Order: sequence, then structure tokens, then C-alpha cells
Amino acid sequence: MCKQLAFGFIMILITFFSCMKKVDHHDLIEVSDMPDRYVLSNANVFSGRDSLWFYHHDIIVENGMIRDVKPHDSILIEDYKSIDVTNKFVIPGLIDANVYLLVSGAVPWEKRKASIDVNLQAYLYMGITTVYDMGGDADRLEQISQSIEQGERIGPRIYHGHYPVSITESHPFPMARLYVPKWFQRSFEKKYPVMKSEKDALDIAKGFLDLKVDYMTVVCDELPSHTPSMPASFLTALTKTSHDRIMKVFAHVGSAQNAMTALNAGVDVLVQGIVRDSLTDEQIDAIIAAEVPIIWTLAPVINRYLAMNDEYVPSFTDRVLIPEEIIAPMEHGFLENSKSYDVLKAYLADIKTGKKHWISNLKRFYQRGGEVLIGSGSNALGAYAGATYLQELKLLQEMGISTKELLLAATSGNTRLINGNTPYGFLIPHRVAEMVVLNSDPMVDISAIDDQAFLIKGKQRIDRKM
Repeated sequence: MCKQLAFGFIMILITFFSCMKKVDHHDLIEVSDMPDRYVLSNANVFSGRDSLWFYHHDIIVENGMIRDVKPHDSILIEDYKSIDVTNKFVIPGLIDANVYLLVSGAVPWEKRKASIDVNLQAYLYMGITTVYDMGGDADRLEQISQSIEQGERIGPRIYHGHYPVSITESHPFPMARLYVPKWFQRSFEKKYPVMKSEKDALDIAKGFLDLKVDYMTVVCDELPSHTPSMPASFLTALTKTSHDRIMKVFAHVGSAQNAMTALNAGVDVLVQGIVRDSLTDEQIDAIIAAEVPIIWTLAPVINRYLAMNDEYVPSFTDRVLIPEEIIAPMEHGFLENSKSYDVLKAYLADIKTGKKHWISNLKRFYQRGGEVLIGSGSNALGAYAGATYLQELKLLQEMGISTKELLLAATSGNTRLINGNTPYGFLIPHRVAEMVVLNSDPMVDISAIDDQAFLIKGKQRIDRKM
């Protein structure tokens, strides 16, 4: 009987996904092997350890690991291939701390199936060698992660949680239903961990650990704003239980009250930023005092706002990385088509109402000493692998965050979100050789990360095909 039920559920999944439109796209990158021993010679190096650059240095690599970083020496090292990167700028592989690998970024009336390999290539295209997934099926994400580690597919390193913990009829259920046929919604929603009392915390935490997750994700948000909110007592119980098991908690928030509820519950990271109303100075100072960083993720909100006003115009990078069938409905007819979806209309109204707070909250948080980390929100609606990460960095630079601080946040800063010593995020000895080689100086303009000579990820060299 169990086998019959399992087979039946698999057939339902096959039917569901076969109904979704496939995304087709050409390869964005080409991959080749690096020598076992080599030297990146005469590089300008940003180590990620601090905000200093080391000019005219050699990076010595052996079997995919950094052996040394030292002042340039014109004398060749025996048995090491010298790769001249004079006048190039070398930074650690970038980290996107807020992604959703298993969705496509499409509008709900298109119901496009996520193209995992397109997304993975797009991250590498932008120099992103590590991603943190904030809301997808843990088993599927672990399979993708293992296939990358074993060399069966090319992509960034993946850390992940599971579907975020929520409560009945709260976010993400109303928005997720826009993409799921009614006949499949009940089966789909059963995969989400739902809290009905504080007593559920133990079973949920154990369930996350059984799934081999890297952290706990939880919703402390109302999206749209009329949906139920996570009770403070639920979130406190869940956070304590997770911390007892050495598991960090990432909380999705949207309002000032959400942020305070999550902060008081003891969560480790706030995800998505506060975009629906205003943070007071006292609330900002409380977040800073608790040393809780925020992965602000402003670019997707701006993209949705522009689309609802028929003002969204994709950048050149968007057009290179994003399949036309994904991006075109954002550019043309978004407002008219969205009128058929009450939940989406309500969410867009919330965005419009909160517009005056988006930038002021972020600026004030940063100016008072808050830690802003870098995440793109891809591939949720209006956010895309690789391209939206660049957009996010440019927005943050425009708001006054220095390029040094952005580079630190996008590399070593994001490593602090993961428990334990991470092998990436720095260009220092005994770390994995993950390096973005740039043609121009990102200290002058953060857009330089889109001006790549090539990317090194472990033992592989990755070149752009476009």
C-alpha cells in the first residue's frame, strides 16, 4: 500500500510539472580545468579579511587550494604555471545570501518551470560561487548540491534550509497558490512545516535536522498584509529549540513589528528587510545591539513596483541572463494581468503604500551602524539569478554604502551566516581557490564585478560565452 501511495504521489508530481511551461536558454558559460599548480601573477588582491587591497601580489594555488598570497616575484616557481593577471583585480568568489533555486522568477499567469541549470550558470556568470537557499524542498536542494560537489553538473556551492516554517494561511501559502493548480494545492502545502502551538517546535526542529539542513527558515511576515502573523510565543519556542540543537534561525520579515517579534524571539538573521512601514531609531538600535544582520534584498521590491506601473525596463545584464519568456511579462502587460489575482493585487498595494520607507529604513539602519548583507531574492517574482545580485549591489552603492563595505559584505561578511569555519569567502592561505578576476577596479564602481576576465572555482576555470 505504501509503495502504491508513493507511486501515486510521484505521478501527481510528474503531471503537475509537465503542465508547466519549460524555459529554454543557451549556455552562458564554458568550463575548463585549471592546472594542478599555478600562480596568478602580479594581481591586485582583495582578501576579504579586511577592506585593504594588496597590489602587485602573487596568488599561489595547489590542487584547488590557496597555498600562499605574497608580494609579486618575477622569478617563476618551478612546476607552477604562471598566469599573468597584471592590472587585473582579484576578489573572493561572491556569495548570494538569499536565493530560491527551485522557482523561476516568472509571473503567475505564465507558470514557468524553473530551469535549475540556467539559474546555476547565471550565478557563476556573475562570479557567485556560493548561494544560501531560503525556501525550497530540502531533499531536492540536497540532491542538486551533491550533484555539483560530485562534478555531475556545474554550479555554485549550495547551503539550504527547507520550506520555511509558517502558520495556517500565513505567508507563503496565499502567494504560492498563484503558481499551483487547485487540485495540487493540498498535496503541495503538506510539505510545508506548519506550527499550531509552541509544542510543535521540537518536532519541527528535529524534522529540519533529519533533512540535513544548514539552518532553519521561518516566516515572521504577512504577505499580503491581511494574512495571519506568526505568534511571538511560537517563534520564541522554535528559535530556542533550534538553538539548543546548534541550528541558526533565519526569519523572513517585512514590517517593523515583524522585525521586533523576530528580534525578541532571538533569531539570528533577518531576511528581506523592512519595506512596509518605518523603523524607529530605537528599533534600529535594538537590532544593532543584538548584532543581528539584515539581508535587505531591495531590488526585487523595486522591480515589482516598476512593473505594476508599467515602468520596468530590463538592464543589458538582465537580457543576457534571463530567458525572454521570463522577463517579457514583467516588461509588458504586468499591471493589466495582475488584476486577475486578488492576492497579488493586495501585495502590490502593500508595496505602493510602503514605498516611502524602502530607502529611508535601509539608509538609517546603515548610517547608525547596522550590518547589511547581500542577497538577491532570486528567483522569486521579479528577481533573477545573477542579474538581480548586480542590481542589488548597485542600489546599495547609490544609497551610500561604500564599495569596500559592499565587497566585504558580499564575500567574508556573508560567511558569518553559516555555523563553523567556511572554506570560502577569503583569498588567504588554506582556503578554496574561488576567485573572480576582474578587468576593472570595483573600488571605483561596484559594477566592475560585471566586467570579468574569468572565474576560478576550485579546480575549474569558468569563462563567459557572451
